[in-house]
Amino acid sequence: MDALRKAGCPGKLFIRGANGNNQHQRNIDGEMIMKRNSSLVQRMRRPALAGLVIMSLAVGSLQGQARSEPFSHPGRDYTGPQQAPKGNALRPAPEPFCPSHGARSGCVHAPRWRECRETFSHILVFGDSLSDTGNYYRLSGGSPPPPYAAGRFCNGPIWVEYLAASLGMEYQSADNFAVGGATTGTLNSNDGFAGKEYPGLLDEVASFAARRPVREPGRALYVVEAGANDFFVALATGTSPATLIGTGVGNTISAIQQLRGAGARFILVMNVPDLGVTPMAQSLGEGGPSMLSQLSAAYNQTLDLALEQLAQAGIPTIRLDAFAVLDEMANKPADYGFSNVTMPFLLAPPGTNPDEFLFWDPVHPTTGAHEVLAQEALEQLISAFSPSHGRGNPHARAHALHGLVNACQHNLWSGN
Repeated sequence: MDALRKAGCPGKLFIRGANGNNQHQRNIDGEMIMKRNSSLVQRMRRPALAGLVIMSLAVGSLQGQARSEPFSHPGRDYTGPQQAPKGNALRPAPEPFCPSHGARSGCVHAPRWRECRETFSHILVFGDSLSDTGNYYRLSGGSPPPPYAAGRFCNGPIWVEYLAASLGMEYQSADNFAVGGATTGTLNSNDGFAGKEYPGLLDEVASFAARRPVREPGRALYVVEAGANDFFVALATGTSPATLIGTGVGNTISAIQQLRGAGARFILVMNVPDLGVTPMAQSLGEGGPSMLSQLSAAYNQTLDLALEQLAQAGIPTIRLDAFAVLDEMANKPADYGFSNVTMPFLLAPPGTNPDEFLFWDPVHPTTGAHEVLAQEALEQLISAFSPSHGRGNPHARAHALHGLVNACQHNLWSGN
């Protein structure tokens, strides 16, 4: 536990007060600035992905699937620090457009076209500090404090916000159940901080399932991301690797099954990042980084096997390899605009630019790294819905757009 405290792990273990007057703090309450430009091809693939998602729904039988009101957390106040930036601030949504009549005033198809244009009805998020946009901040009474950005464990927008922007959607904080410190089960590595206990992944899913159903649950994207805090708890308690892996993977599969039972169809599962490349790993002494890398890899291998078995049982998932993405950034930092991948920015000298750092604190990446992770998530979504991966083949995009138009006018869920 002492090693973890020195390392500055999430919540009660994070670093406080370092460089509180950071002049480079991003302002995420206003316009979100993407520091890495999206290519024209990526922008072209966004409507293609929407068409592919809708086509897959049209092929499947959605008859009898009840509609409901848009989901929100009853009683939760998302004003102030928890309020997420507008995910598509740089890409405003076009005016309602009817495929048959254009944007003609009074066309009855225009509102329906706006509904069809959205790739997913919601992006529902379950996980830990890597995906939390303010829940732990609210529950804990203000942690993590500045210079952390508006309740995020980061210095700006996180990957789910960037993903929403790349899909042309407005990020909805009320659809995010992730809580910093969450393990895959019901424990939270921050339990006891401020005299409180906090949810784990299974608690988050249970809370979601107990709420009012979301609008079109079969057309929502469900994100499941957890596991890193299981490692931190295991290190602090001396839990065996076998127990860590077996329990963590089992909990993750259980969460996915529960979401499927609640109507989930498109489930994006992130594996555990390579914890061995984090600055925290360096504090564990000689052999610490390689031990954590090997343990992370073994965990992910077991998770992959379990997801394969789940797919054979009729519950397929879309996978995001955060382990590979983090390793890529750590091994080829210049390709992503980073010059420092070993020191957390919060321990850097004053006047340093956070955009050059891979890590914000000893375990959490900077907003620039989150943006790279979001780009990979988009690639995996496109790969899941398009056999040609939505790139390199103009005919695939044209076919997807044709399907989007036809699905909007004729598929089952667009009817009254």
